[in-house]
Amino acid sequence: MPIPLEITFFRFWFRFVSSYFADIENWNAKAAVQEFNVNFNSYLSPVFEDVCKQFVKNRNDFQKIGRWWYKDVEIDIVALNEKDSSILFGECKWSKNKIGTKVLSSLESKKEKVQWKNKTRKERFVLFSKTGFRNSLVDLAEERKDLELVKPQDMEEAFRSAS
Repeated sequence: MPIPLEITFFRFWFRFVSSYFADIENWNAKAAVQEFNVNFNSYLSPVFEDVCKQFVKNRNDFQKIGRWWYKDVEIDIVALNEKDSSILFGECKWSKNKIGTKVLSSLESKKEKVQWKNKTRKERFVLFSKTGFRNSLVDLAEERKDLELVKPQDMEEAFRSAS
């Protein structure tokens, strides 16, 4: 379940505003702006993951969606469709760099750790990137029907058409 928008606003307030409220109110926001500039991307990373999960959820292909981890292995999104035994593995990257095939290779190496209908499941992969994708990954995605690449613009378009 996605984090309600109100929670995201409260997190932002307590992370970036409340400690500096008196300074901001007195037009002395230099420290607040510095804090914001240094830490905003790390704040946005889990927010981006939540938006990615909502994007997957809005498709109605999967009954169960969440993060998966076991020991030191973590997958940002694992979604299950019990009806057709399909499973989706997803990674969300909020980075200034375009992502390449290493991210996909890493995700594919983790998939075997997820114990769910391993012999019969239909696997799909989705990679979300703030900045986009390297050409080698785009070329690979064009060849593979089980791989989808999603940028924020794609999500925005999907959310707009759904509302």
